[in-house]
Amino acid sequence: MRVVLSFLLCGFLLSAGLKPVRLQCAARTNPVGIDTPRPRLSWILESGENGQRQRAYRILAASRPALLQAGQADLWDSGEVASDESVNLEYAGKPLGSGWRCYWLVQVRDRAEQWSTSGPAEWTMGLLDPSDWHASWIGAPGGALVPAALPLLRREFDVAKPLRRALLHVSGMGQHEVSLNGAAVSDHLFAPAWSDYYKRIYYESFDVTRLLRSGRNAAGVMLGNGMYNVTGGRYAKFTGSFGPPKLIFQLALEFEDGTTARVVSDES
Repeated sequence: MRVVLSFLLCGFLLSAGLKPVRLQCAARTNPVGIDTPRPRLSWILESGENGQRQRAYRILAASRPALLQAGQADLWDSGEVASDESVNLEYAGKPLGSGWRCYWLVQVRDRAEQWSTSGPAEWTMGLLDPSDWHASWIGAPGGALVPAALPLLRREFDVAKPLRRALLHVSGMGQHEVSLNGAAVSDHLFAPAWSDYYKRIYYESFDVTRLLRSGRNAAGVMLGNGMYNVTGGRYAKFTGSFGPPKLIFQLALEFEDGTTARVVSDES
């Protein structure tokens, strides 16, 4: 009986403090494609004790997991901040570059002046400047408006060395579905999001490392008209079109030996 009570007491003590969990960047968990230079960070607080509260926090961000684990925040160390805030705290560290992978955690101090540390989380930056795009917009030959038959695009490429990571940035006007080696890149429907195409075109970013293999690979994209190329019929109240469906596709490959390569949409 004493052993059982000891275990129960230990469990209560472990859960009585304050623990930061469910870390998010830009309201997403471990997101890829963050295209604001100062993303906002949030976390949830858990405790097994009534009336607990956060009295201070400290955010650590690093470029590598090993640095973060060692407490070496080479990107940002917020220092101790006396605050109960835990939602939409703006990153204020080293300027971030396109495609950077950022690892972070948060420490919080509770009402008993005890500190606890979250598990690690991460985010990956998107393309922050137009010059970061090395791909070209492509579409059906001749560039004619397509009322029925829609473009299907395919490109083969080789992964000749051990792969560390592969990041895909893609936008298909009006809508796209992307596959790698026959597997869908995501379950997103009607992507990318609709916009005023004269002002803004959205793109999507994905970590697709798991979908690639050593040797020969193939990328495929199906394009749809969406609200980009409205030719009449059901949506006759929309007059005109922004043009025929088109695609921009940029796959960045990072190899274990530190080298990089790109697979992009171009004249080939």
